[in-house]
Amino acid sequence: MLPQTLAVLACDPRSPLTGGALLGDRFRMPASPEDDGVFIRSLAAASGQGSVAGNLPLMIHLLKAFGFDWVVIETVGAGQGDTGVRDLADVVVLLMQPETGDDLQWEKAGLLEVADIIVVHKADLPGSERTEAQIRDILGLSARKTAKVVRASSKSGKGIEELWQAIRNVGQTIRVLRYHDIGPLSHSEAEAIFDSGDVRQMATALVALGLHDHDWKWVQEQCLRFLSHESEVMVSAAIVSLGHTARINRTIDKDVVLPALQSVAVDPRFTGKVQDALDDIDLFAMGS
Repeated sequence: MLPQTLAVLACDPRSPLTGGALLGDRFRMPASPEDDGVFIRSLAAASGQGSVAGNLPLMIHLLKAFGFDWVVIETVGAGQGDTGVRDLADVVVLLMQPETGDDLQWEKAGLLEVADIIVVHKADLPGSERTEAQIRDILGLSARKTAKVVRASSKSGKGIEELWQAIRNVGQTIRVLRYHDIGPLSHSEAEAIFDSGDVRQMATALVALGLHDHDWKWVQEQCLRFLSHESEVMVSAAIVSLGHTARINRTIDKDVVLPALQSVAVDPRFTGKVQDALDDIDLFAMGS
């Protein structure tokens, strides 16, 4: 892998009395002075801003303009309702410490609902397995929530590679499904992309068909074809595209599509996306 650049924006709480902040996060993240591919900036975050600094959107835009491959946002220690990072980040990672807090309180705070990945960090400490089990139990109460749970320890290095791969995988899926609408495609153009083997382009094309193509039967056929694809990105794109197709065309073959989606929903990676697609079908599609 080629060298990549990283920017870290670390938010610290601002004092309600003095307006100052310790801004000490960067001292806990040592970087070599010779490494010009790492940039760390501390920011003061006032209360009531969702645990993030008010000028973060502009700073993220500037860092992307300067070509940083990755921008990491560290929020202030989050409490109830502190979910502002959801609107700024492609991937939200929630860190939980072993044997801390009431598991029901976590659910009330809404933090689990916005997290794409949940990390039980300091996994070398006693109680990490129990904390992981509690989190999985809570996630199991929600049919929509399919966050990945990872136990990791910076001290031992356990789980770090797994976490990095999870961030990359989730980020790729979210960017394709959320941001890459390439506009209308002819069927021949779409077929050429599907034959290319480039999963990201294939997924993007499949989502675009659901958004723009009024030949709903052909789009439905392509989506069903990719529901059994080996790539998580492609299966996710097929599910999302079926929901788009139902919403845009106001029809879909429910007798075929519903059982196909329900068979995919047993995989926890896709449960939430399937439920969203089923909601669109139920609300908009009249059936065929």
